[in-house]
Amino acid sequence: MTNLQTLSFDYCDNLKFLFSGVKLPSLEALIVQSCRSLESLPLLDILPKLEALLVKDCEMLTCSLKQETLITDNKTTALSMKDESPIQRLRMKFLHLEYFPGLARLPTWIKGTANTLQNLIIYIFPNLGMLPEYLSRMTHLKGLHIVDCPRVLFPQSLMHRLTTIEDLRVSGCPAWDYVLPHLNLV
Repeated sequence: MTNLQTLSFDYCDNLKFLFSGVKLPSLEALIVQSCRSLESLPLLDILPKLEALLVKDCEMLTCSLKQETLITDNKTTALSMKDESPIQRLRMKFLHLEYFPGLARLPTWIKGTANTLQNLIIYIFPNLGMLPEYLSRMTHLKGLHIVDCPRVLFPQSLMHRLTTIEDLRVSGCPAWDYVLPHLNLV
C-alpha cells in the first residue's frame, strides 16, 4: 500500500483505530465517515503527504491525534531540537470536520496547518466555543465555512487578520450576525 493516495472508510461501525503499525507514505486524502466506534485519528508520521482530511459523524472520536494525547499524558516527552514536532509537519490543504457534538474547542493539531491550509470547513459543532487565535496565522486560508455552531464566538482580534479569505460561509451561528457586517472581505 505504499502507493495508495486516497482512502475512505464509510460506515465501519466496529472500527476503533486506524492504521495500527502501518505506514502510508503516499496517502494524500483520507475520508472517514460514520465510523461510530472510531476513537482516535492516526499518528501523523504515517501520513507524511496528507493534504485532505474529511472526518464526519464519528461520535466516539475526540478529534485528537495520538501524538497529542501522548504528549499531554507524558509531560517528560521531549522532541529533539533538530526534529520538527509532529504537529509542525502537517501539509494539509483541506480540512472538513463535521458533527462533533461533544467538542467545545477545535483540536490543537490544526494550528500545525497554518502554512498550508487553504480550506477549513466546520459543520455541526453545537458546543464549540471561541474560535482559536491561531486561525489568524493561517496565511493561505482562502475558504472558511462554519455552519450550525450556535455557540461559536469570534475573537475581535481575529476579525481584521483574515485577509486571505475569499470564500466565507457562516450560517446557524448567531454570534456571527454582528461580526459579518464588520468584516471587509473582498
